[in-house]
Amino acid sequence: MIFEEKLSQMYNEIANEISGMIPVEWEKVYTIAYVDDEGGEVVFNYTKPGSDELNYYTYIPR
Repeated sequence: MIFEEKLSQMYNEIANEISGMIPVEWEKVYTIAYVDDEGGEVVFNYTKPGSDELNYYTYIPR
């Protein structure tokens, strides 16, 4: 598998995980991921429909 294919696969996996973590309807998600051979970290913000306010990934309503 070439680099671009691996990267695309990782992006899809990250997007699916994030989508499953947000239990409310959302409009946009802004993501940054740090990945190396030992692991990684993903941080994201999201907006709700009709709002430009960014909700940090730690603010997940229950």
